[in-house]
This record gives sequence, C-alpha cells and structure tokens, in this order.
Amino acid sequence: PLADNRVIEQGRMQQIDENTVQMDITYSNGEKATLMGVRDGEFVTYYIDGEVAAQTSMDELAAYTQNRV
Repeated sequence: PLADNRVIEQGRMQQIDENTVQMDITYSNGEKATLMGVRDGEFVTYYIDGEVAAQTSMDELAAYTQNRV
C-alpha cells in the first residue's frame, strides 16, 4: 500500500557472491531493512527482510537498463 512507502535516506550495496547482491537500507524515519537480489538462472528474486518482494527476468532487467541510458 502507498501508506507503506518510505523515503530511503541511505543505502549500502555489496556483492555477496556471483549471484547475490545485498543492500542495507536506512529510511528517513530511522528504520532499517535489507534488500537482497538473488539470481537463479534467468530470473532474479528480490527479498526485503527475508520475504519475497518481486521477481524479474534477466531480459526485463536488460530492457530496463537499456531504456535508462
């Protein structure tokens, strides 16, 4: 829900291994969360604090990055 939207004040990203990236997030209200992206074949699953939040294909990610340039 829109009420759950929070402003990210700070994020620190690190690569855990060749298939996993993690971002430690601090929101403007001081709350903290961990966003993790895990690649499994042609898909990346995103977790927030251990719960699945979304999934994208590698093709979708490639199209997104091409449109941002």
